[in-house]
Amino acid sequence: MSLVNPSEELLRLEQDSKREFQALVAARDILKTPETKAIFQDAMDYWNNCYWGTKRGNPAPVKPDYADTASTELFEKVLAAQEAVIAHSNKGTRDPTYFRLNVWGMGKYRDVMEKLGMMYLGRYTTPSFAAYPGDEHFAGDYTEPITDEGRKWREHQDMCLHYSPPEAEGLLPGHKFGSNDGWHVTTDECAAALRVAAAHGWDADNPPSEEMKKVSGPFNEMGVPDADENTYWWAWLGFLKNARDNAEGFQVY
Repeated sequence: MSLVNPSEELLRLEQDSKREFQALVAARDILKTPETKAIFQDAMDYWNNCYWGTKRGNPAPVKPDYADTASTELFEKVLAAQEAVIAHSNKGTRDPTYFRLNVWGMGKYRDVMEKLGMMYLGRYTTPSFAAYPGDEHFAGDYTEPITDEGRKWREHQDMCLHYSPPEAEGLLPGHKFGSNDGWHVTTDECAAALRVAAAHGWDADNPPSEEMKKVSGPFNEMGVPDADENTYWWAWLGFLKNARDNAEGFQVY
């Protein structure tokens, strides 16, 4: 999901954040040399098994028992460097103009937001997209209309992507989170969702400390407390806040 026309300040933060992330990745990867690559891989495998395995209910892995202190120290150093990389990503600071949810994650967030009253997933009708008139009506990468027919088609497509059904007034329309067709979530829709979240105690305008974010989120209430999930939830609220205050909403790609 990408912000529409983000502010200059957000674009600057995006570049700063990317540089920070690249520096963290470089600080981790410099630890991998021909002499250390086996220990480096041990550490990455251990981290992946801890992070993903325990989420799937697998038992926690056992750390390797190295014969020398230097190998153990290197192993721990790689783990710490990987944690720093992931922490940067989970806070949503890697790119404030973009928020990533895969198909599974999008479905989970749709379910959570419906239960909280942030999203409407009931039945309603939406306008139908028009048939593409042909490449000859567009220039460049076929996004810039150059004929009246092309402009009329573009206007209709934009209307469909912006459309908010009256049944979903004051909520996020569920259909805009059902595919990656470029649906435009408006600033008003973001504001409405944030008001509901704030009523539950998750106020994007007054966020808690990074430590408190780990223990505060809807996943706790649903019986699956997870520090990473909670932290990412706060990143999602931050993205909605930026879409409301520092952009013209966002598009779902």
